[in-house]
Amino acid sequence: MTEAEWQNCSDPQLMLDCLRQSGVATDRKLRLFAVACCRRIWHLLVDERSRAAVCAVERFADGLEQPGFVESQREQAETACEEKRNAVSPTLAVEQLNTYWAQSAEANASWVAWLATWNGQPSKAIVTMTDMAQFVALFGAVTRQPEHQGRIETIAEESEYQCCLLRCIFDDPFRPTPALNPSSRTREVLDLARAMYDHRDFSQMLALVQRLEAAGYDDSDIVAHCRSRSEHVRGCWVVDLVLGNE
Repeated sequence: MTEAEWQNCSDPQLMLDCLRQSGVATDRKLRLFAVACCRRIWHLLVDERSRAAVCAVERFADGLEQPGFVESQREQAETACEEKRNAVSPTLAVEQLNTYWAQSAEANASWVAWLATWNGQPSKAIVTMTDMAQFVALFGAVTRQPEHQGRIETIAEESEYQCCLLRCIFDDPFRPTPALNPSSRTREVLDLARAMYDHRDFSQMLALVQRLEAAGYDDSDIVAHCRSRSEHVRGCWVVDLVLGNE
């Protein structure tokens, strides 16, 4: 993959393959990408036990949770999955599609939580985790359409969205990450970045770049990313840069 292909790619799997081959993807950021995919199907995670498992993985990615706790949340999510599975008929009638996708989402949350802390082959587990989260988010997207119409178009849109997520989290792997001058990390800049990260509210990205510019920092890549209309998530490379996250 070339830099131009990265910037215009509409296939998240190709982008993930590129990241893995380049070796620039950290376990933390891959976990956060998987979590972001899970949050794309939040409407399907109707059981709080499954949502709790995803939140536990998110905290684990930042070193704020112990593997044992994530495992306990995984067990509860697995129970939720089993309950959903028992509610789905083997014939899978059309009216049961929502239940089917909900069960698939619950299963995804359980597996993501298990793979996030698996210590057998961590790198391979995280690869599997991101693939699973991506897959279920793609096909779970059809439930956002009335009567499940427009399946292909919806999946294509979800693929585009996941590509935007990868660019938000990993920036451009073909370029070195911009350096941020210590003097640019003013108290106002740090407080705003921390608040956005903690509350998952990135609506103040424009305010962040304005404060960076006021502190004398005007890197074109950072400015462009902050001013872009695309959605930002935990792991956003600019916010991570400001906070000193890997």
